[in-house]
Formats: sequence, C-alpha cells, structure tokens
Amino acid sequence: MYTGWHFYDKELNMEYIEWDDNEVRVSAFQQNEMVYPFEAINLITITPNNFIIKSGPASGTMIDLKGFKKEDITLLKSRFLSTSLANSEQ
Repeated sequence: MYTGWHFYDKELNMEYIEWDDNEVRVSAFQQNEMVYPFEAINLITITPNNFIIKSGPASGTMIDLKGFKKEDITLLKSRFLSTSLANSEQ
C-alpha cells in the first residue's frame, strides 16, 4: 500500500503564455513562471496540443494547450510562426 500527498499552491494555479517586445513568459499548472528573452529562444513550435520553446542546447519548456480556445492558438501562431522572434511586435 502506498500513500502520497500533494499540496497545491494557490499562487501557482494558473496556466498562461504572455509576451511583450522583449520576452515570453509561460507558466504551467503548479509550476513557477519561466521567462525567456527572445534572443535566448532558438525555436518556438506550436502544435494543436502544445506550445514548445527551445532555448539553448538543453533548455526550454512545453506548455499543454488543452483548454486554450482555438482563437488563442490562432493568435499564438500568428505571433510566433509568421515573424522573427527577436525584436518583433505583438
């Protein structure tokens, strides 16, 4: 028999992807926010289910897009797949 405990931090109860002219900020459920300056990002991949940031030889993250609206995914694709990452506008 096994017993497990998991405590949820109410401050980490959000999933989001946000950006400005300098960086992308992402947070997955119960994870701390991760910040990626555009100049440190090698590649962003957007699939119907995932938002993937590749940064450096062994860094990056993947955010599950489950629960994101189709319009949100379209916005992500229009921002990150159609232009250069560095120094581009929203």
